Amino acid sequence: MKRNWRTALFTFGSIVVGGGVLLARQIGDVPAIPAHMSEADIESGRVSFQAAVKHGEKLFTAVFNRLDGQGRPATTADGQPRSQLGTPGPVILVDPARRQAAQDGEILFNSVGCTDCHVPAMKLNSRMFAEANPFNPEWKIPFAVAKRIAFDMTKDGELPRLEPTPDGGAVVRAYTDLKRHSLCDERDQFFCNEKVAQPGIPLSTFLTRKLWDIGSSAAFGHRGDLSTITEAIEHHAGEGRLSLTNYLNLSSYQRAAIVEFLKTLQVLPPEPARVIDEAKR
Repeated sequence: MKRNWRTALFTFGSIVVGGGVLLARQIGDVPAIPAHMSEADIESGRVSFQAAVKHGEKLFTAVFNRLDGQGRPATTADGQPRSQLGTPGPVILVDPARRQAAQDGEILFNSVGCTDCHVPAMKLNSRMFAEANPFNPEWKIPFAVAKRIAFDMTKDGELPRLEPTPDGGAVVRAYTDLKRHSLCDERDQFFCNEKVAQPGIPLSTFLTRKLWDIGSSAAFGHRGDLSTITEAIEHHAGEGRLSLTNYLNLSSYQRAAIVEFLKTLQVLPPEPARVIDEAKR
């Protein structure tokens, strides 16, 4: 009998975890910041000064770690651009149930429409990176450039590196389309309050977030005020509304499986493998 992915998910959920409810509690999200804290909580005295400071420390650490998943800045110690740091990638999970959930989640991530914007892979015509360049001239760079930097992203820099193609290009598996989208509408304005204005760019539009290191990153959202991946997904309004509706129509196991898949996309150890086994970390 021919079985599609829905049949496979149903069978797996029914036999192994009784419809997926039990496993859905074991996979998916763990908050990066356990609880939100508002200015009103602090100003009213409902939260002590010491508790506010500790909360701020957690939030700072979470936002700082979003830079590359390990708290490293946009340039290395010797001034090399972040592009020369290691390429993130997937981690194969040891636990069989979580590994199956991640595999199911990858299929579902595509089927609900997430990959319309979070494109799994894009091809570069050239594997060479240069700074400054026509798209980022020297006058736009916020630090002094003593000399032009150029290198082959498939041969130079920290491991792992980009995957080369036979025609001199490279594959970037970053889960983005590098385009701007509006993720807010009249029903959800959460992503409509960007405070930093850029010439000619509406405050309600953002570049599609690269997901290739999301499993090593926290917190979430452009302000870093979302504790879980689930919260970030559920605020996809506007251009993301259709995909969100498809996601919300999934079972609890299927939604958790998508999150489990996203959590496998991590900053990898500095070695050649672009995919690693969790047991070898």
